[in-house]
Amino acid sequence: MPIFKLLSKADWEESQSLGYVKLGANDIQFIHMCEQEQISDIMPKIQSDQVMVVQLDPSKLLGRLVKEANKPGGTEFWHLYDTESAAKKIPLDAVLNTELRIQARPALVP
Repeated sequence: MPIFKLLSKADWEESQSLGYVKLGANDIQFIHMCEQEQISDIMPKIQSDQVMVVQLDPSKLLGRLVKEANKPGGTEFWHLYDTESAAKKIPLDAVLNTELRIQARPALVP
């Protein structure tokens, strides 16, 4: 069961020096993750034109992995809970693969 975390290329590069995957601002109550077929739906939420798709080994994640909908009847996504003991970190040794994807961002109109 492949699980993925999406982040900007800049955050991924920072992760290399941190020693763990840098989390997004919305990873407060839990860490957001997805399945492969959900990647294209999640990518626009990453505020960057360069998105790193990080494949994770679920057996190396610290915490409780739960597949659930954000709202009743909604699409189910993977969430990682109970990560307080690990200071809410995804260790780099949980990373199986990475892929850089480029997404077109709409031009800002002045």
